[in-house]
Amino acid sequence: MRGVVAALLDRVPDRVPRTHARFFDVANACACAAWIVLARDALREKRSARARRFVVDGAVATLCAAYAWLFVACVAKGVDARASFGSLAGVRALFERDDALLAGWLHFLAFDARVADWLIDEERARGVPRMCTACVTLPLTFACGPVGYAWSACARKVLARETRRR
Repeated sequence: MRGVVAALLDRVPDRVPRTHARFFDVANACACAAWIVLARDALREKRSARARRFVVDGAVATLCAAYAWLFVACVAKGVDARASFGSLAGVRALFERDDALLAGWLHFLAFDARVADWLIDEERARGVPRMCTACVTLPLTFACGPVGYAWSACARKVLARETRRR
């Protein structure tokens, strides 16, 4: 299996970003575009379906594909025997290599953008003020994912107001 994956990875064209730093820059640009659309949509009365589908979904799909590619590349190179999810030292060993660290970063970017997209819809459906979503929920979700999610759950209970159906 490793030989097949290695052979496939060797066939990737040179124009595809191969260095981890370049991959990191491209991933951050994708995520930045998604977060700009998310912030804009959070402030608007009506979300832009086209921008959301093209930019947010496109960025998340790109990040997920890059994550999957890096994950396969990491597994193909072999995993450190010390690496595990059973201890802090084991998790540290998982992320000692740049490719594994980058895969973890891509996972973070994709997951937080998708959760933020969902939270905008949830808060909007429950009447949470748009400024609260844009200025509190989104920054907290980006910087501290679970804290943003917890904040949103509270905001949906406490700040919710009757929404008018049109």
